[in-house]
Amino acid sequence: MEPPMTPEREGELFALLSALTETARRIENKVDDLAQRVSRVEGWIEEQSQFLQIALAARQPRRAGGA
Repeated sequence: MEPPMTPEREGELFALLSALTETARRIENKVDDLAQRVSRVEGWIEEQSQFLQIALAARQPRRAGGA
């Protein structure tokens, strides 16, 4: 059974709501930060993949020509 809604209880609930709202804001900021980091890492991986493809393409004719 819920305690009666007194001014004290209302204050407690408001404090809890404020704390939860602040926690949600912090989590949202962290998620945004992580999404930006993931995006940067994805870009770096794409660049490295392109460099590797270029390097492999440059090596293939030498291997085939030398054999």
